[in-house]
Amino acid sequence: MSLGSVNAGDTRHLGLEVAATAQLGDALVGRLAYTWQDFRFVDDPVRGDNRLAGAPPHVIGLDVAWAPIDGLTLGATLHWQPGTTPVDNQNTLYTRTFATLDVRARYEARPGWALFVEGRNVSDETYAASTLVVDEARSDQAAFLPGNGRSVYGGLDVRF
Repeated sequence: MSLGSVNAGDTRHLGLEVAATAQLGDALVGRLAYTWQDFRFVDDPVRGDNRLAGAPPHVIGLDVAWAPIDGLTLGATLHWQPGTTPVDNQNTLYTRTFATLDVRARYEARPGWALFVEGRNVSDETYAASTLVVDEARSDQAAFLPGNGRSVYGGLDVRF
């Protein structure tokens, strides 16, 4: 039994990415991005038509930005993986669905100079941001790479 990833015979990779941006008002912009991917083995003698490990089937991003006054922008971003992702090529272990929310504020005091603050994963969601990709998961094997907890970033953005 292989403990890691192995080269496969025939595989099929199908996918679709779509995005839309809309001006929702004088000061409000929204953006939606969606990725669908269906990566599979094809008639593999060991794995059949299983999904390839590590590729989430759905990834959704929703972003809004509001500029109520000149120089100030407030925004939020939702990162959502609504489907489970196989960790192993045998498709015996899966991640769970998750969503995280980021919020941000940016103030451009003068052209080229801006202060910003951003809160990431503000709901402090516990989730697997990624996984090790293995051929067959075992109970004594670490497989999930955790995502960052709630965090705050801030700084000065200077452009010249």
